[in-house]
Amino acid sequence: SRDLAETKGDLGPVAEIVNTIHRDFAKPLRIEQLVAQSGYSWSQLERKVRNIIGLSPRGLLTKTRVEQAANLLIHTDKPLALI
Repeated sequence: SRDLAETKGDLGPVAEIVNTIHRDFAKPLRIEQLVAQSGYSWSQLERKVRNIIGLSPRGLLTKTRVEQAANLLIHTDKPLALI
């Protein structure tokens, strides 16, 4: 279908954004950087990531950070202030 074809073409840039978020979540990553990296406008990137991932880029970044923090709290003895 047309929707599937559009989604397949979007996987490259969206996959790059997802990889960047998972790799650089601990850095002061800004959504504007992701927009520039993707080559899409803000609204295009938001729509494409939401359609493929189910979250906005900001939502995915927040979710990744929270999951990583929870993982560190569970599996390390690091104090909360360091996490």
